[in-house]
Amino acid sequence: MIEGPLKRASFRVLERVGVITIAEVLARGIPILAYHGVTDTRDSSLRNLRRLHVWKGRFEEHLRFLSSRWNPVSLSAIWEAVERRRPIPARSVIVTIDDGYRNVLTVAQSLLRQFSVPATVFVLTGADRERRMWIDRLEAAIEATTVSSLRWEGRTFPLTSVASKAKAISSLVSMVGGLGIERESALERLLALLGCPDGVPDPDRDLLTWEEVRALRDAGLEIGSHADCHEPLTQRALEEARSALTKSKETLERQLGPAQYALSYPYGAWNRQLAQVAKEAGFSCAVTGDPGLNRPGGDLFTLKRLLVGADDNIPRLRASLSGLRCLLRRVGAGPVYGGAL
Repeated sequence: MIEGPLKRASFRVLERVGVITIAEVLARGIPILAYHGVTDTRDSSLRNLRRLHVWKGRFEEHLRFLSSRWNPVSLSAIWEAVERRRPIPARSVIVTIDDGYRNVLTVAQSLLRQFSVPATVFVLTGADRERRMWIDRLEAAIEATTVSSLRWEGRTFPLTSVASKAKAISSLVSMVGGLGIERESALERLLALLGCPDGVPDPDRDLLTWEEVRALRDAGLEIGSHADCHEPLTQRALEEARSALTKSKETLERQLGPAQYALSYPYGAWNRQLAQVAKEAGFSCAVTGDPGLNRPGGDLFTLKRLLVGADDNIPRLRASLSGLRCLLRRVGAGPVYGGAL
């Protein structure tokens, strides 16, 4: 759950009274930020219900703050420093972007270049990778549909307003998401009932093509694996996960050339066995969905990250970077992070 307005306002108060500044002074460890896309559309309506895509104006504020107050470095610089036993620069911060939405190319890339902030983009590598992930296909279809209601699994979902469509999306994502191998056929039936295809091209929903991924690589961004498909590796048999990660790395090498590639566990889900499998598959390191800062000498295959969402203003970003939000979460101040990694 994303923090509500009251909790968002509380970070401004914490900033004004100096609590965040104190947390920054006391902080120990390297923050790795996890974005999921940068949109040029400020009015999200139904296009950013999960609040994962950050508006470009806010992203620019983030980058200006990071480049002036921190030392943005690449993910590869960190694991290389660990491998070669070199000191890591003070106030280092790492920017990562999951999923590989096309808006990384159309919006984020130019801003990253403007502020000289390196970033790693984690892309899906499956041979049958779709133009869109299933959640985005469903959201787009419901947004574009002209039918007034939908009957599904004994329930009727009104679709006559933005609010009713948002409610339907929330319920249907939960219902369809739990269908496992039957999900794809269920999705096709839903799309047919909605009477519309996936909709017009949309960089906030469309995934990067390999040609576009190579363009990002050539522009200086690092590319990593988000596995072959956006499913939790922890829900797959260990040998299946091993094969998937091995093939994912091979696909990156085939499409982009030999290099050291990092891994982002889909949904941030991992366990010790998967961490070992990722290492054996030849990845340089792996990032999780566990919130927190990374201490020198930590396991390179269980790196923690800090989720950045659409509602993260500078006070909230500062609270994340200092570890304050993680502390508030541990002491029971409520949910701090939301969305799917």
